[in-house]
Amino acid sequence: MKFTMHLTIFTLFIAFAIFSPLSIAEECLDCNNGINMNANSIYGTPVPLSQFVKLSGNGYVSAGIGMRETSSGTIDINLPTGSTIKNAYLYWSVMSNSYTSSLATGNINGNAITGNLIATTATPCWNYNQIYNFRADVTNFITTGSNTLSSFPIANVLLEGASLVAIYDNPTMSQKTILIYDGGITFANHKVSTTMTGFEATDSIASTTFIVADGQHNFAGLNNKVYLGDTLLAQYTLNGAGPGSQYWDTLSLNVNIPTGSTSTTVSVESSNGDCLTWVAQVLSVPSSSNQAPIADAGHDKTVFSGDRVDFIGSATGTIMEYHWDFGDGDNSNQKNPAHRFKGSPYGEKIYTVTLTVKDNNGNTGEDTAYVTVKPLEKNLEISKDYRYAKIKSIYNWVSAKKGYDEYVVNRIDYEYGVGIFTGYIGFSIVNQDYCTPICVPPHPAWHKDIFIINTDIQDLDTVVIGNFYLPLSYDTPEGTFYGITVENEDYSSISMFGWDPAEKFAPSWLDICEAAPPDPKIGAICKVAQFFVLVEPNVNEVKSIDFNPNPGSNPEYITPSKTSFDVAHIASPGDLRVIDSQNNITGMVDGKIKEDIPFSYYNDINKTVIIMNPTGDYIYEVKGTDNGSYGLYVAHVNVTDFNATIYFNAINIPITLGQVHRYTIDWDVLSEGEKGVNLQIDYEGDDIFDRTVQAGSVLDITSPQITINVPTNGGEYILNQNILADWSAIDLESGIASKTGTKQNGEAIDTATVGTKTFTVDAIDNAGNSATKTVSYNVVYNFAGFFQPIDNLPLWNSVKAGSAVPVKFSLDGDQGLDIFTTGYPISQKIDCDLNALLDPIEETVTAGSSSLSYNATIDQYNYVWKTDKAWTGTCRQLVVQFKDGTYHRANFKLLK
Repeated sequence: MKFTMHLTIFTLFIAFAIFSPLSIAEECLDCNNGINMNANSIYGTPVPLSQFVKLSGNGYVSAGIGMRETSSGTIDINLPTGSTIKNAYLYWSVMSNSYTSSLATGNINGNAITGNLIATTATPCWNYNQIYNFRADVTNFITTGSNTLSSFPIANVLLEGASLVAIYDNPTMSQKTILIYDGGITFANHKVSTTMTGFEATDSIASTTFIVADGQHNFAGLNNKVYLGDTLLAQYTLNGAGPGSQYWDTLSLNVNIPTGSTSTTVSVESSNGDCLTWVAQVLSVPSSSNQAPIADAGHDKTVFSGDRVDFIGSATGTIMEYHWDFGDGDNSNQKNPAHRFKGSPYGEKIYTVTLTVKDNNGNTGEDTAYVTVKPLEKNLEISKDYRYAKIKSIYNWVSAKKGYDEYVVNRIDYEYGVGIFTGYIGFSIVNQDYCTPICVPPHPAWHKDIFIINTDIQDLDTVVIGNFYLPLSYDTPEGTFYGITVENEDYSSISMFGWDPAEKFAPSWLDICEAAPPDPKIGAICKVAQFFVLVEPNVNEVKSIDFNPNPGSNPEYITPSKTSFDVAHIASPGDLRVIDSQNNITGMVDGKIKEDIPFSYYNDINKTVIIMNPTGDYIYEVKGTDNGSYGLYVAHVNVTDFNATIYFNAINIPITLGQVHRYTIDWDVLSEGEKGVNLQIDYEGDDIFDRTVQAGSVLDITSPQITINVPTNGGEYILNQNILADWSAIDLESGIASKTGTKQNGEAIDTATVGTKTFTVDAIDNAGNSATKTVSYNVVYNFAGFFQPIDNLPLWNSVKAGSAVPVKFSLDGDQGLDIFTTGYPISQKIDCDLNALLDPIEETVTAGSSSLSYNATIDQYNYVWKTDKAWTGTCRQLVVQFKDGTYHRANFKLLK
């Protein structure tokens, strides 16, 4: 068969390195490696060229540049008029003794790129061990015309060169199937072949490009050859040696491939000792509309469970059908569908999404994308006094088929540090409707509705809602119970619940709720997490929660012989320590934990000291670790009689770094409602106490907070206007004992006379702290402006100098004639605005001097202003000030 060939050379002299049979020294001028290049061999472990990509387009261009001993260069590509770049790839090869990441980097048109290492082969050609071939996607960085390469590696390496391959679309040109094969084969005196498949040629005219790295200097001679099938396409002779393009070959040829062919074989042959590395091969073959379409499922995505994922189907050809398989049992025949994915309780879950398209000829194409779905997670942390809990919920969206979203709680992890407690921890669903879907009564029979955690992990007798498997984790052990489906609520409908036996149903809960429950004996109505402990009645000995988690340690037991304990808890900034009468310390001292008091514990997580069966008196000492305010909670708990438990709270106590506050508590005095707490303050931290404060069950040195909404400070109100007072006084610590205002809330403030007035609120809290707040406001006449014949600002008035001008206005009733501030009204000379609009005074009166009168019939004041003839040709401003402190003005131009 006869082949027609047309040779096209891009940007550089095509230079398959050609040798005549010379000595080794001549063939390898600067390698000194002693390798016989005349050996017929492939070096190292070759990476045969394989298909990298198959694309549909209207053509491609390729060009390259040799870059031996330089890190920069320029590659020119010229696209046909009307073309747009669809995909572009840059290839380059580097010889080095070892791989480093810098070999894969460079810049194109000022954009940093990192290539994928596509092949590593041995090379004996230049005294280096390996040759590394790279490919980078540069679609977004190149342009038609000149493309500048820079910052490629040259230190301790030999950079061979680089080639650019750009695939383009052009509506005026026929469709092509474009294949790129790449890899890495290093050889000498050998012929290497690659078979390219995956097309159906509809026309015999095709094009191909060889991209070859040349490891040797060249001398006069031949014969490096390239073939299509068995047909020799090209054979070259090149004279000369040295750096330049002869070390990198980008050979583009027009070739003939028989119509109907579905594969072709291309070959490269070296001879005369020439050392080559075949890097890539490009083939463009005409394709018909009957060619199988190429589907595009889009990019991979990472989302959270239940997120809407939009897919955009794309394909070549005339597509008649789209079919999406989402990899979870659901599918869609829409071109651009949306889908929501379930997650996994055990981490990320990856779905394989497959798009299949069918064109008008019945041909199909397929592409896949991957969707990574992360489970939903909520972390909640609560603390109250000496208790705390941390809860993490792992949940996933499961369905919206019922018309609303359903979620399943797959996992709940919690951590606690709640002091000495007996009993269990339970879980339940409590939604906003309180008893829907279940309502849990405060009864030991709760185990019928919830899962009770104890030393023997067990499944529920009855599934709450749904039947999902749910692993449960807590400090050290782990168990399982059924999952919980939350209908039309999010995962936060899950509650952890129980109560503190020290409080015996008292309303001191650990809440992470939007609102506290109305009754501490009934489940929470909030949608977030709630933590407390359930007491099993009539139990003499049960394991307590380990408030200082230490896997492997023996848990404490509460028995009838252990009848009480003291608990002290501090909220930062400060270190807490308790000192007994023997100077034993439990707590934090100079950054170290001490537990010297018998039967005592210190929990560093929530800064809590617990002393079992306390004896004698204790000192509770706080040392400031920063500037701020702290809270101190101390409780003397009687296990046998919960009602006898006594509490002390110090609220928002200011402290500075190094300052020491020392508390002593007489529980007997405190239980009588008297001041049984003494606080000594060492301001300097020098063991000299500068101040002593006495307190009852609450130490609060923060004043109440007063807010006055009406009247506003600086506000202005109309004479006799009905304005209702609006103010508040709150105290978040000890509460408000009394509060009074100039007027009570809802009562009318004073607007009976004009002028400046004050409004004051006083408040005292239950700790005796007081606060006062005063605002000022103004009461003014209801002045609506001057009446005719005077025009108000910004207009000007013109009047004959020496005439009398009637100044008319209303103050909403007869306010008497003593309405002006002493010395007013006045007039003063001002600059004339020659461009101002002038309104002639239509009315003047005769008066010997200025005067004021009031006409009750029309509710109007009339002040007669006598002008002076000497003011002719000037401009003046009339200024009126009322006794309410307000000013009102009008401008005049005096004429002859």
